[in-house]
Amino acid sequence: MLATWFRDVCLLKTGMPAEEAINSDREHELAVWAERLTFAQLNSVMDAVSDSILYLERNINTKLLLLNLGAHLWKA
Repeated sequence: MLATWFRDVCLLKTGMPAEEAINSDREHELAVWAERLTFAQLNSVMDAVSDSILYLERNINTKLLLLNLGAHLWKA
């Protein structure tokens, strides 16, 4: 879910119409995030989400993973 959310934010930031987003029903929230984050921050967030998916596949401690991901998202 996080991957699709930040994908939509990135695509909106590049000019994609909001109605084409997967989360188009949350257009206002997507626009707020697109305005708030730079492309570098979005790239960092997407990397963190992608890494988290890999860590889950490797059976890392879920609580630790979520704390780490939350901390990464908070500073973005």
